[in-house]
Order: sequence, then C-alpha cells, then structure tokens
Amino acid sequence: LFEKPSLRTRVSLEAGMTSLGGHGIAYMTGDSPIGKKETYEDTGAVLSRMSDAVTARVKSREQIAGLAANSTIPIINALDDYAH
Repeated sequence: LFEKPSLRTRVSLEAGMTSLGGHGIAYMTGDSPIGKKETYEDTGAVLSRMSDAVTARVKSREQIAGLAANSTIPIINALDDYAH
C-alpha cells in the first residue's frame, strides 16, 4: 500500500518479488476507499485473504497498527510518521 510514493521502495519491492518468483502489486491509496469507506482494520483482513504479505508506506503508525490488527499475514512497515 503506497500512501506516500517512492521510486526506490516500489522498484526494490517489485524487483525482489519477481526475483523470488512472485508478483508484486503496487496499490496507490489516493484513489482508494481505505481510510474513508473502509477502515485499515477491514483492509488488513481482506488483504489477508488475497495475498501473502503487505508492505505499507503510510502516514501514521496507527494505520500500520490498524492493518496488522485483523491481518493473518505479515504487514511490513516501509514508512510511517515514526520510522523509515
């Protein structure tokens, strides 16, 4: 999930997934209902059913916590307001 864009983060994640035989999906949240119609908690639960891991580059630690709250897959923090 990319709320904040990044060339290096996106390319390194997608290249790494491809090298491992997977396929990375860059989902930009700007056109998304996440945080508006859908909570981060709901999004974590839904993505758990559709993917093996999520990397999130977001604005706040609370968003990372929300994604992880109902997730059964790893949520990788690529950026928030506390750490990078």
